[in-house]
Amino acid sequence: MEIDLIFLLVDLEQQPVENGGMVPKLRADISELSDGETKEFVISWFPAVLESDFDKVKGYQVEKLEYDDGKK
Repeated sequence: MEIDLIFLLVDLEQQPVENGGMVPKLRADISELSDGETKEFVISWFPAVLESDFDKVKGYQVEKLEYDDGKK
């Protein structure tokens, strides 16, 4: 199974956290995932994000989740 996941980081009020006037979208591509398996993943990082930019981050919202289980 392959999974395409895009999510936004949000603050306490569940509003997207901006960086330089933009809302970064974080993307994870997960491949070769078996039924019932869990897997850690590394996201594609938004350029110019500093560690201090994450002070307001309190959670995330999934914007897109698509998967291909290989069954057609």
